[in-house]
Amino acid sequence: MGKGTYNVDTMFWEAIDRMKPLMDQLKGSEERRWDEYGDAPHKGVYVLYENSHPIYVGRSNNMRNRIREHGADSSDRYSATFAFKLLRQALNNPEGRAEDIERAHRDEYRQQRERVRAMTFQAVEITDQLEQTLFETYAINDMCTAPQYNDFETH
Repeated sequence: MGKGTYNVDTMFWEAIDRMKPLMDQLKGSEERRWDEYGDAPHKGVYVLYENSHPIYVGRSNNMRNRIREHGADSSDRYSATFAFKLLRQALNNPEGRAEDIERAHRDEYRQQRERVRAMTFQAVEITDQLEQTLFETYAINDMCTAPQYNDFETH
């Protein structure tokens, strides 16, 4: 290989080898309340828990802000996407445009953001984007949050 080139196959398998140790690190991390996001890692993967049960896995390059957005009163369907997913589920997945659903069910959506605020989370710092992507998928499967809350649908 010449200068500036890399072996993608090697990088991928090295990242795969780090999945189990990262899961151990995540599960060993401090469980925090929603409002304790201030000392969360900056970049990485997080798991939201409801009644000590893992319910949702996400990743972010600005994790503190992302966790806050999930439950903030000022958040909308674009920033509180998990709460919006909970709303759709509570309404038995209604048809229609997201903005119409959000507008018509404002009080119920607020309740779902409050539900998220009652959740706890754990997080692990992962700065490498390939590792973040792989680990999010690994954690979703390890913690069995799919398919109800984590899916691999494109939007």
